[in-house]
Formats: sequence, structure tokens, C-alpha cells
Amino acid sequence: MLMHFLGGLWVGLFFIYVFVRKNLSLDVSKKQIINIILQVFLMSVVWEIFEFKVNNIIGQRPFSILDTTSDLLFDLSGAFLAVSYFVNRTMSTLKSKVQL
Repeated sequence: MLMHFLGGLWVGLFFIYVFVRKNLSLDVSKKQIINIILQVFLMSVVWEIFEFKVNNIIGQRPFSILDTTSDLLFDLSGAFLAVSYFVNRTMSTLKSKVQL
């Protein structure tokens, strides 16, 4: 569970980096935040499909909807932390630049 949380955090920060580099600005719109969350969710679903295939082919373990749901929720919570950290850090940086 910790690994899924950290994975969601890392993927969220990666997509924030990609979108900031693409726009060359620290301004993040609501559309970009939703896009980042959706990208993390998409990566999480792809990972869960991979995990399902590996467990069925190699591990011979049965599918668990509870495990999959908790993994997706931990991935999304990591993404929300990444977005909130970036937005709070960006807002404090922009406010300090405006006050000077």
C-alpha cells in the first residue's frame, strides 16, 4: 500500500513536471489538475491490469477486488498529495514574488 501511495506521488509529480515544462509557466489550471489526476489513474489501471495478468499466469493467486480498489485509492491519494504540494508551493512562491 505504501508503494502504491509513493507510486501515485511520483507519477503525479512527473506529470506536473511535464505540464509545467510544456507551458513554461508555474500557473496550473483546474483542467491541468484534473488531467494530472486522470493520468495517474490511467497509469494505476494499467498497472493493475499488469498485476492481474502476472498474478494469474505466474502467481496463480485469485483476483481480489478489495486489493485492486485499495491500490487505486492509494495511487490517487498520492496524486492528490503531489498536486496539493505543488499548488501550495507554487502559490507561496508567486505570493512572495508579488510582495517584493
